[in-house]
Amino acid sequence: ATGPDPNLGGHAAADAVERFKLAVYGEDYVEPTPAAGTKRGASSAAGGAPKAPKVGLPSDIAGWKALASVDNGLDGLTGAQLGQFCAENGLKKSGPKKDQVERICEYLKSLDG
Repeated sequence: ATGPDPNLGGHAAADAVERFKLAVYGEDYVEPTPAAGTKRGASSAAGGAPKAPKVGLPSDIAGWKALASVDNGLDGLTGAQLGQFCAENGLKKSGPKKDQVERICEYLKSLDG
């Protein structure tokens, strides 16, 4: 039979873990405790890769044009940020993010004449 070891129920498992820690780390080991309210970073999450930094929101049309002129420049903005620009400039703000980016790029090009 390959069931769980009945000897490791209750406190026995915790005792086994403590004996393991003592054998591996020694008597002077102090287990680190995370600071209150901290979360582990994205890179330490299971399977997580570090997230790309969010792009700052341009403050004027020139900033939006500059960002849009860079390959995938607007892709670094959130859907909410793109929607805010659309709303402020009379553009439809709903729809997928790629549609918002396309709409904003077309609008910015129309400003050049």
